[in-house]
Order: sequence, then structure tokens, then C-alpha cells
Amino acid sequence: MNNMNLNQYLPAMMLAMFVAAPLALAGDRPAEDAKPLSEIAAALEKQGYVIYEAEHDDRAWEIEALRDDTRFEFDIDARTGETLSKVTKRTTATPLPVDIQPLSQIAATLEQAGYVVAEVDFKHRRSVWEIDAYKGNREYDLKVDAATGEILSAREDR
Repeated sequence: MNNMNLNQYLPAMMLAMFVAAPLALAGDRPAEDAKPLSEIAAALEKQGYVIYEAEHDDRAWEIEALRDDTRFEFDIDARTGETLSKVTKRTTATPLPVDIQPLSQIAATLEQAGYVVAEVDFKHRRSVWEIDAYKGNREYDLKVDAATGEILSAREDR
């Protein structure tokens, strides 16, 4: 491609980048019509699963959970709650502490406070949930005590 052609296409390429960048970043936030994570988690917990990680991606929840010392990975439709895929991992997993609150309860408390949860990760060493959530148009990094549900820190992500 010579310089004349490059100069001709450069404005269009820059415009495409400015339009696409916000759309790429918006993929983590659940859509308005998505079921809240508390409902998705409660449905799995009723089946005996203990969730230790959840991430919203492309209109689905990617969830990792334990049941009977076996790990499972789920893809769940965020709008309907339907299980799209379930993979059993044959490795023995480290059980979560028994004194932690279920993820459905942690998520419900945050949702009642106005947060939209997008990603959750349990940290064994500290017995803390690390959570990415939105409140209004702002994204927050939250740390939540796994036993009490208390928000230990809420830092706005900039």
C-alpha cells in the first residue's frame, strides 16, 4: 500500500478504532435484560454446587464451581439462566472454607446496594471475594469479607 492509499484510509481506520474501543470494553457489564448473578448462583447452589468464580462475557456467565470435591465449569445464558455447557474437571479441588457466605447471598447484598456484578473471584488465602461491579456508569473493584459479607474496600476503576 503506498502513502497515498494509506492517507486515504487512515481517517476511516481511526474512526473505526474510536467506535469499537468502547464496545469492546462494554462486554463485561451484564446487559439490562440479564438475570442478576444472585439468581444464577442460587440456581446452581440449590443443586449442591459451591461457586468460587464467575465472569460475565458475551451475554453468558462463565462459572467455576465445586461439588463433592470435583470442579465444574459452566457457561450459562445470562438472560434465560439456561446451562449452555457444563464441563467436569476430574481433578480434585481445594474445598472452600465452610464459614463463607454463598455467592448468591453476597451478590444479592451488592445488588440491593445498587451494584451490577460482572466478575467474582474467591481468594483462599485471605477468605475474600474480589468483585468487579458497576454502579451507575462507574466500575468498582470491591473486596468483600467471605464470612460476613462486609465490603472491606470499594475502589473506583478508572
